[in-house]
Amino acid sequence: DPLTGNFDTRVTLEGIQSMNVETGALSPEYGKGSAGVISVNMKTGDDRLRYSATNFIPGLENDKGLRVGSWYPRANLSGPLRRGRVRFSDSLAAQYVQTIIRDLPVGQDKASSIRYNNYLHVQANLRPSNIASFGFLGSLWTGARTGLSALDPPATTVDRRARQWFAYAKDQQYFGAGAALEFGVASNRTFSREAPHGTDLYVYTPFGRQGNYYAQGTQRASRDQGIVNGYLPSFHWLGVHQIKAGGDVDWLSYGQNLNRTGVEWMNANLALVRRVLFAGNGDVGRDNLETAAYVQDSWRVRENVLFEAGVRSDWDRLVGEWTMAPRAGVAWSPARLANTRVSAGYGISYDATDLSLFTRPSDQYPVTYYYPPYGVADQPVQSRFVIDRGPLHRQRFINWTAAVDHRLGAHTFVHVQATRRRGSDGLAYASSPLATGPEMLYQLTNSRADFYDSVEVTVRQNFKREYGWMASYTRSRARSTAVMDLASDTPLLLTQNAGRLPWDAPNRLTAWVYAPTPWRNCCARPVWPSAR
Repeated sequence: DPLTGNFDTRVTLEGIQSMNVETGALSPEYGKGSAGVISVNMKTGDDRLRYSATNFIPGLENDKGLRVGSWYPRANLSGPLRRGRVRFSDSLAAQYVQTIIRDLPVGQDKASSIRYNNYLHVQANLRPSNIASFGFLGSLWTGARTGLSALDPPATTVDRRARQWFAYAKDQQYFGAGAALEFGVASNRTFSREAPHGTDLYVYTPFGRQGNYYAQGTQRASRDQGIVNGYLPSFHWLGVHQIKAGGDVDWLSYGQNLNRTGVEWMNANLALVRRVLFAGNGDVGRDNLETAAYVQDSWRVRENVLFEAGVRSDWDRLVGEWTMAPRAGVAWSPARLANTRVSAGYGISYDATDLSLFTRPSDQYPVTYYYPPYGVADQPVQSRFVIDRGPLHRQRFINWTAAVDHRLGAHTFVHVQATRRRGSDGLAYASSPLATGPEMLYQLTNSRADFYDSVEVTVRQNFKREYGWMASYTRSRARSTAVMDLASDTPLLLTQNAGRLPWDAPNRLTAWVYAPTPWRNCCARPVWPSAR
């Protein structure tokens, strides 16, 4: 989502063909993602008409009265539009969530949200060597009284709306000797609105929140992208080489129109100790142009040795510099250990530039009043955001990975991986010594550094065709010199901002078991026959 930077796209499980998660040293094809890449491959349909429907009968719950519980109906339809030439796949999902707070009185105890999304993909086989594909994903979400809890009555909640649509088109041409060329364009639009239930100040007390939520308004973001990728014919030289190269151009835009009122903090005696009011104009916007190019060589030295090396170069207008990101990886299967693979990788990557960082100097800013015994009420402190006049850089990460995969017997697999990631020159706001008078000045500089280390051990076993289990243990640490993202909506007076990141989990154990019932076709319906 170009608005938040989060992965917030919703699609139905039935519409997904496969999903792959890559971490560590990534291919130069992927940029602006230092931690990893999620590749979601959606279903394209085939020459048979297929359909499915799940959870179309809602459930009832008896919680302070009989009501419809959370409901998640899904449907999928795929098949041919023209046999052998054009096929489609359409996935529709809805989600209804209703939350009842038992500690609140009737009429004030309910919060609900509704979400719709639909994904349509059409693929046309223009010629045996030419495939064109088109797609559209739309999503709409409405949430009433979001944030409702025993400590947050309805007046303090906020009604939210959000929508997103994503459209794309791609053309793929295949040539002889493994050569191929593809072009693609895509457009993504997001919108969000938040509406509180009044204009009173938002009040924090040890016994819960009071007043009304402090921010109202809208936010919009867009991303338009064009890509080109090409595979050169494979050739032999000290092994087999396959070279891939490509590039992309992105146009991003962000805008908001927010109006913030103020926030108050009370002590245990309900005496006012701090008040934050907002000054300035919350109607701001910013755009950015990004370009990138890469080349990669996959070199099969021997049947049991694969070496990959490449480089990626990125440029964006906000920072105004070209970055070079070399990457390399090797995988080796020892001849005497046919069930073992050893791999390692090294790569430099750069994160995308956050547009919202460059809008904060023009956004509303907090004015903080302190009350006895913490300060004097008539001496407010302004928190202002400025951008360093010197040259800025994109955050740079150096990634090292090493892994060993081993198969025990026919159905048990063991995976051990170590990761070391170091980030430098990260963009973050930090307190500046240039502040004068009753003012806190936060300056955007390349002062952020990130540190991540992990060792992961995973054991997976498959048996009796579809049955299986997996267990994974990870020992890791995640640190940063800019833990809190200083912004108008986080009115904190910080001088030290280093420590553990919120998602730091020193010890993490995950496991799953898959055991389908033996009655495979007990509820299956026949597939609709295709017309001839």
